[in-house]
Amino acid sequence: MVIATSNSSALQMNATQLMIRHTTITTSLKEVYEYRSLLINLVVTELRLRYRRSILGFVWTMLNPLLTMSVITVVFSTVFRFGVEDFAILLLAGLLPWNFLNNPSVHHSCP
Repeated sequence: MVIATSNSSALQMNATQLMIRHTTITTSLKEVYEYRSLLINLVVTELRLRYRRSILGFVWTMLNPLLTMSVITVVFSTVFRFGVEDFAILLLAGLLPWNFLNNPSVHHSCP
């Protein structure tokens, strides 16, 4: 909310705020692009630290949903005869968002 003594200063303030917001968004995107090498280095360092004692490393993040999908597909399509067409694709479409939202809450919760 803008409080001003005259209408012209209120309009000027709104235009300035709008320009600052627009400049901030474009500036932020430009800064991300300019510092992309730093961003890449930080991501690579984070992945190395997270998987430094793991045998499979980063590959495990890709294998985990695929193996889970494979096991559940085999169980529900052959053992229980769950008759849904393209069950594996639907299962993967549900598992990926679930794992994305579930993993941070499980791995970063306080004991």
